[in-house]
Amino acid sequence: TLGAIAELTIAVDLMNQGYHVFRAESPCGPCDLIVFKNGGRCLRVEVRSVGKSNITAWGKITKSTYLPRGESGLIDFFALLLWDGRIQYRNPDGSEYPLDVSGEIKEG
Repeated sequence: TLGAIAELTIAVDLMNQGYHVFRAESPCGPCDLIVFKNGGRCLRVEVRSVGKSNITAWGKITKSTYLPRGESGLIDFFALLLWDGRIQYRNPDGSEYPLDVSGEIKEG
């Protein structure tokens, strides 16, 4: 149920940013959510819940938290729900996903 709660929490955040959100029905799909804005392209989202044990002493999220598990190239970004309720969006390489407050993809 922790995974389902994380997916729904992320879905609400993205809907609040103006995205249309579709949740996977199968637990074996290549991603958890498909999102898009009117006129935009579909983005594949993998949701991960991040516990305190996934945080290093320096406050960084361990890379294994957001590394693809055999689905490299099948997702556009990770949505991380941290143990304290904060949300981070990350590229598959771990860098910050370029999502601004309007929900649009930043250029550059």
